[in-house]
Amino acid sequence: MARQRWWWLGILLCGVMAPVVARAETMTVAAASNLAVPLRELAARFEKEQGVTVKMVTGSNGSLVAQIAKHAPYDLFLAADGAGPARLKRAGQCGEPFPYATGELVLWISQDLNPAIDWQGAVRSHWGERIAIANPASAPYGMAAREALVKAGLWERVTNRLVYAQNVGQAFQFAYQGSAELAMVSVSFALSDKGREGVYYAVPEAAPVEQYGCVMRRGKNKKIAERFRQFLLGETGQAVLRKYGYDPAPARADGKR
Repeated sequence: MARQRWWWLGILLCGVMAPVVARAETMTVAAASNLAVPLRELAARFEKEQGVTVKMVTGSNGSLVAQIAKHAPYDLFLAADGAGPARLKRAGQCGEPFPYATGELVLWISQDLNPAIDWQGAVRSHWGERIAIANPASAPYGMAAREALVKAGLWERVTNRLVYAQNVGQAFQFAYQGSAELAMVSVSFALSDKGREGVYYAVPEAAPVEQYGCVMRRGKNKKIAERFRQFLLGETGQAVLRKYGYDPAPARADGKR
């Protein structure tokens, strides 16, 4: 019996003295799909610097706002506009919205065309072919695409050629995979590895897309989310965004970000 007691005591001591393996901190970022490519690079750099794990959820701006309104467990929301974060702030679901980037709409085509023509000429040279755009009802880049087509006097002429995608990322995939011949997307997709296989044209008729984010009030990892916010607005984060065609974050009325 004495021998058995010593044996159990040894097991207990081993358990007490065993090293405790700390879990890596984790945060979840919900981001508009135009950020799908740069966010992967941003997350990798942040993970390396901070020793945390970043989980990413991307989708249409409208669908993410709806998910957050229903208390989806996100820590940080990076939207493709300012309206979504402002709405969530009014509902008491996130902190003060902050601007982090200004995006640009472009027309992307998988094949090379005459570089002398502009985006309108590219659309006209593809009469009868399909144009993919994000749903204007829920995606800011879809709204920008519709705005540009209306301003150019092309909306009514191309309506029956439009292929509506759930988000701008899906619009790019439609054109890249051949479900459409052209796509009006964020410049970040045109500057991705896949996007560089084709060509893109600036669309000056589309207003710049000012993008805002906010930290969730009910997030379980608000401190990490705040660190990611600072990282995103810092030198490294902004350099990654510029790499994918984004301009610096627009200044707020108080001059802060």
